Amino acid sequence: MTKEQYMTQLKKYLHRLPKQDYEDAVDYFEEYFGEADENGQQELMKELGTPKEAARDLISNLLDKKLGKTSAINKPVQKGTLKVAILAVCAAPIAIPLLIVLFAILASVAVCLFCAYLCVFIFALCAFLIGGKLFVRGIIAIPFSISGSFILLGLGLLSIGFSILLCILGIYLCKWTCILFARIAQLITNRKRG
Repeated sequence: MTKEQYMTQLKKYLHRLPKQDYEDAVDYFEEYFGEADENGQQELMKELGTPKEAARDLISNLLDKKLGKTSAINKPVQKGTLKVAILAVCAAPIAIPLLIVLFAILASVAVCLFCAYLCVFIFALCAFLIGGKLFVRGIIAIPFSISGSFILLGLGLLSIGFSILLCILGIYLCKWTCILFARIAQLITNRKRG
């Protein structure tokens, strides 16, 4: 393995480090290899082990160093954690009922939307049935009055067409509502990750 291949793999394993630590580590290894010739570089690679092992050693050393710096600050962190826990316990009697109310409101909105869409489809079905009845009546009325039968046939076809348009509208309303709820859920999950 050449120095370049070794450094490429090492950089891949070190990419999780903060930017400053990553740059310091890469500079350190570049200087470390820069001082040796090709045979010396091969021996240094054997001494360091695989790029994964070298990265693991470096990360553990950095972690030990960072933990050594923060160990003096542990007491205030524990007090802060205790304060957050106390606030969470005190807020529970207010937060839990609010969450229940929020869930009830969301469930009510969902039920109302379902009922509204169901009404659209029921209205479309009624218009279709009325249109079918008018169309049949128009056919039956042909021997009695041609102009009256054409009016009934026209109204029947108009009602059937209107019912088809209502079905299409209902389908699109359902689709748009699903997309809206998916985007709202996506925004909420992205906000929680941030």
